[in-house]
Amino acid sequence: MTAGAAVAARGEQSGRMRPRLSTAIRYGVCAAFALFAAAALALSAARVSYPFELEWMEGGSLIQVQRLLTGQGVYVAPTFEFVAHPYGPVYYWLAAALAAVTGPGFAPLRLLSYLASLGSMAALFAIVHGRTRRVDAALVSACLFAATYRLSGTWFEIARVDALFLFLFLAAAWLLLTRDATPSAAAAGALLGLCYLTKQTALVMAAPLVLWLLVERWRRGLAVAGTAAALVAGVSLLLDRASDGWYWYFTVTLGARHPLLSGADLRGDLAFPYQDLLRPLPVVSSLVLLFVARTLARPGRREILLPLAATLGMLATAWVGRMNSGFDNVLMPAHAGLALLLGLGLGRLLAATDAGGARGWRAVAAPAVLALLAGQLLMLRFDPRPCLPSAADRVAGNELVDRLRGMEGEVVVSAHPYLLALAGKPTHAHQVAITELVGGFGGAADEWGRRLLADLAEDVARHRFSAIILDGPKKPDAADWFVPLDGHYRRGGTLFEDPEVFMPVTGAPRQPRFIFVPAP
Repeated sequence: MTAGAAVAARGEQSGRMRPRLSTAIRYGVCAAFALFAAAALALSAARVSYPFELEWMEGGSLIQVQRLLTGQGVYVAPTFEFVAHPYGPVYYWLAAALAAVTGPGFAPLRLLSYLASLGSMAALFAIVHGRTRRVDAALVSACLFAATYRLSGTWFEIARVDALFLFLFLAAAWLLLTRDATPSAAAAGALLGLCYLTKQTALVMAAPLVLWLLVERWRRGLAVAGTAAALVAGVSLLLDRASDGWYWYFTVTLGARHPLLSGADLRGDLAFPYQDLLRPLPVVSSLVLLFVARTLARPGRREILLPLAATLGMLATAWVGRMNSGFDNVLMPAHAGLALLLGLGLGRLLAATDAGGARGWRAVAAPAVLALLAGQLLMLRFDPRPCLPSAADRVAGNELVDRLRGMEGEVVVSAHPYLLALAGKPTHAHQVAITELVGGFGGAADEWGRRLLADLAEDVARHRFSAIILDGPKKPDAADWFVPLDGHYRRGGTLFEDPEVFMPVTGAPRQPRFIFVPAP
């Protein structure tokens, strides 16, 4: 063999090895994403059946669902006995329907959220696959969303409206991004209407998508907007009439009081792109920006505009949530939006690589991007143990319920009234719901808030409650309660010696701890 022939043979062998190496990297990264997602989903599933709060406002959702199961209204005149949470009814309706089959407790509420999170992953997979015909890119997109489980506060199965809210939007986006028929647009509009009737920030999330359709494909846009508006208006009108106006009060009037920007946190609010996206997801954020920029610079840029509009709506929703003093759960839409655009960009890159003929930097672009994504996955790893309630938490919860059951008279557990239901005692409004009513999240208390405060002050003065239990863990928040306790109630001990036991593993660290009893 001549020297020239040997060089040619080595070049041919090297050319055969490069695709094999690229394929091995691709399969390895896809497998890593799938394993990470499976671990996150297994952790989420393991928490569904925990009988106490994983997050300190879950109990409010449980009480609302129990009211529906017993035929009581939710949007009713506020009293200390019950104040509705300022959300639409869809999550509570579906949770009540599921609870009617499975039985009471947190499990059906969390199961609904868990299934919704699985649905969001399925929607991301379907959108990316439908637009790229790439299983690998679709898998990375769906699994990337699951891999952000810890970043969004381990919220996939929490018994609140967020997971269902996101799923309904992504299901609508799937119809709009992969289907062209008018019936699909109408179905997407119905899903967006249900999304709003779950959580009102759907208006922010859907706005860019609907506006783009109205400008570029106005018939589809009208079908979407008209169906959504008709559904929202019809359901809202019926509920408002049935509740004598309380539906509007709780879902619109109270929500409108929330300030978007809190002066002390203005700098943090405006730092959202860096603090919540670029810093924790540097590889994903950078690749998304690169993919979008390259697509917009090419003749076929119109193909990215509709998914870009959907993603902008999800990013805007997360940003508004942060401005509104939101916890990490508000980041779920942002993570879904980044996963969507990453999947579309990755699908285009892999398709171009598989088409053959890639030379120079183009030949290594796909393996390099996949390697970077593997590095991003390593950055997302976390210790799952703090996310799981311990055996000691279960024991402490059961002992607390037994102790509440043995207390005489009316008892207040300000931030966890669901515990009273477990103990077979009358419940009361959740602390957060009352805070909403009395202007604690912005503005001043209105007539109904002032009336509730006056009634509560009278109840405290006449020692209506045999015990008032406030949260810790370090000191009681009596000064932050709704009416002064001084002179009427005194410290009567603590529920737990350990300030860490029976602490929610998600969201704010709130432990029912300090007991106040009537002062002599």
